[in-house]
Amino acid sequence: MITEIKYLADFRRNMDSYSEFRKKSMPLRILLEMITSSKMDIELQQEFPKNLALVERAIKNHEWEQTPWSKIIHAAISYSEKYHFFHWELEFPDAYTDVRRGFDLVIMNPPWDAVKPEDDDFFSFYYPAFRKMKSKPEKNKVERTLLQNETTQAAFIEYTNSILRRVAFYKSPGQYLKRGGGDTDMWKLFLERGLSILSENGTLSIVIPYGIITNEGAKELRISVLNKNLRYLYEFENLKGIFPDVHRSYKFVLLVVDNEKPLRNFPAAFYLHDIGALEERQVEKRKFVEISRDFIKLLSPFSLSIPEIRDSKELIILEKLCRNHRLLHYGLENSQSETWTIGFVTEMHRTGSSHLFRTDGKGWPLTEGKNFHQFIPSYERTDFTISPEEGLKWTSKIREFGNLNREFHNVVRLAFRDVASSTNVRTMISCIIPRHSFLPHTAPIIVPKLIGKLLLDERYHRIIAYLAGIFNSTVFDFLIRRRITTHLSYFFLEQTPIPYKLNDTFQEITKISGRLSSVDERFKDLAKAVGVEYGPMKMEERIELTANLDALVCCSYGLNRQEYEYILDTFDAFEEDEKLKNIGEQYEWNDAMIRKLNGEVKKMAIYYYDKITEKVKLR
Repeated sequence: MITEIKYLADFRRNMDSYSEFRKKSMPLRILLEMITSSKMDIELQQEFPKNLALVERAIKNHEWEQTPWSKIIHAAISYSEKYHFFHWELEFPDAYTDVRRGFDLVIMNPPWDAVKPEDDDFFSFYYPAFRKMKSKPEKNKVERTLLQNETTQAAFIEYTNSILRRVAFYKSPGQYLKRGGGDTDMWKLFLERGLSILSENGTLSIVIPYGIITNEGAKELRISVLNKNLRYLYEFENLKGIFPDVHRSYKFVLLVVDNEKPLRNFPAAFYLHDIGALEERQVEKRKFVEISRDFIKLLSPFSLSIPEIRDSKELIILEKLCRNHRLLHYGLENSQSETWTIGFVTEMHRTGSSHLFRTDGKGWPLTEGKNFHQFIPSYERTDFTISPEEGLKWTSKIREFGNLNREFHNVVRLAFRDVASSTNVRTMISCIIPRHSFLPHTAPIIVPKLIGKLLLDERYHRIIAYLAGIFNSTVFDFLIRRRITTHLSYFFLEQTPIPYKLNDTFQEITKISGRLSSVDERFKDLAKAVGVEYGPMKMEERIELTANLDALVCCSYGLNRQEYEYILDTFDAFEEDEKLKNIGEQYEWNDAMIRKLNGEVKKMAIYYYDKITEKVKLR
């Protein structure tokens, strides 16, 4: 009983001390709220007083109502009540003293959404079925009807403005310096704040989306985490509904960071499905690995993306590939030590260039990412065409084409699908596209240059054929799949190692890739440049050529048989179908056909690998 009274007395003393502190710190609190408000409201910013000491004295002496700044102070107090301003030093004075700064332990499960106006959030309040509506035109119709009401319209304007004010604060100088580009994601803001309020040896434990691992926009935050002691990084896939209200395919990360100098390695695990995996690691044990910071720098020197490694065998293979081959960023090297550099270009945009799109079939086709597949330029029919003159006028602005814009559209070009996923049948989907076509942002173009010059002769055709062969291989796909989310950005490709020496294997890869790409007369110049015939091919020939090509690329990467088998087995969406070989030259492509094609290729790939390696031994 005496102990309880003592604790109660201590509590009351602490409450009295805190109340006294709040009273004494009120002038400083109002100044901070004025500063915060001015970052949200440009009008307040323009009227902000320069002599803050004078303002503080007026507040302390209760004379601020008669000053020229009373309007600003009232607005600041109003904003503070509305947006719940929070000043860490004032709310936790015992954590910010002359002898310490910050907290020993910070635990967070922040919101995962972005700070931006969401029609679903607002209009669902007035029309409950709005969020579930699938048709965009129907939603627009409901919006227009609701906004005819003046009260609803005023509420919508205030809703939008309130979010824009918050974004203005987050983006203001000196606030969140590591949030990256694009949307203002709440988890990024929380992570940055969490790291900033740690004491000298404090620990942060936080649950956040998996974007921290690979996203380009999370680069600065990732660097901050890797520069501290990363106690562990565990990624979970929500397959078993760990978070019931989150989609089952969504991934999230449990991150624990100590505010200390980093150790060389940190423990990690990816694609975990069971919380029990954290209890002495008895569940999903093989997924736990030790990753070194040196390996991350080797694999992703520009973005420090962390690969999603499935087990220790995979880690060894990835490290071998990265140590023995240089990144695509550094280009290809021919026998004269001349370097082919690789650039990336987007020609059109579905929004910004849409006024050029036609549906009458006249002009050159607009080839989108969905229209092609690996070595299949006509996977789906195109929806739009563009007038050649209007399209060429538009693309003449692209700096990488120089003064060869028209000429570049008179030759075949290499493109890849921007929209991709590590869970698709294939992730890296690249194809050589016929001349006289345009491509939107969903199909970026590869632009190879020799010593900085765009050359459109036979050497250009051989280079793009070689790159198509490498890009469409399972080894390259394996490297890409460990780092991407939903978009295959340039920086992922640039940081992927490739066999860069243009040697004898280069010639073999180029020939097979050129033949697979030259499916009709539109590719006759490509076929001539690489020394093959053009025209349709039977499915059996396609399977054998693709398997041979894949094995050649694997050998070029220097992998042994066991390593190659391991990589092939990571593609678990492939399906075998012996009947596929009996299909002639006429067939229509679909997702099921792609699965079966890859399944039959996988079945033959090891045979060709053994054949190639045996040939090398006999030399």
